[in-house]
Amino acid sequence: KMPSPILASELKFKEDYNIVFVGGPCANSLVEEFEEFPKCMDWPLRAGEAMIKFAKNGENIAMLIAGTNAEDTKMATEFIKNGKYKGIKGTYVKIMDKEAEAIVPSFGDVDISDYPYPFIRDGKFQNMLLVVGDEAKGEDTIGTLDIATNLMSIARTSVEAVNETELLEVSEVIEDEIPLGNNLADSNFF
Repeated sequence: KMPSPILASELKFKEDYNIVFVGGPCANSLVEEFEEFPKCMDWPLRAGEAMIKFAKNGENIAMLIAGTNAEDTKMATEFIKNGKYKGIKGTYVKIMDKEAEAIVPSFGDVDISDYPYPFIRDGKFQNMLLVVGDEAKGEDTIGTLDIATNLMSIARTSVEAVNETELLEVSEVIEDEIPLGNNLADSNFF
């Protein structure tokens, strides 16, 4: 089941979840609780730039999708939604002019090339939340819904692919000979 996006103030026990944060630390103070994520006062990017960054969250993972302003955050959510992350490896990806550059290579557990893992595995959501800041602009909320829609589409596609594989395996197991050239009523096939 796809989790509904929640406000940061509604999140209890953040370490219990794989989290996708949409919007930066100025709109979502919960982002500042992660050592790996930037602080509002020390935001490292300029207008026209955004980031996708991963952090450890207890036994789980947190992913930050944020821009310098709401339009930049929208650019980053569209980057994910449109699958432009494919082929990029890194735990910190900087997006400028809809192009991406890996700033920090993978730290071993997970990076952008693994997306949608750890949020979806085998077509199922993995104990995840989508979190938007209490001070978020409308674009952040829309971006969160875009990510939710994207994850739902990926989960549905994964389930369909698994079901097709299961159907193929079942059809390969059934190997009865069907008598051709005779009247079916004349055979003991049925």
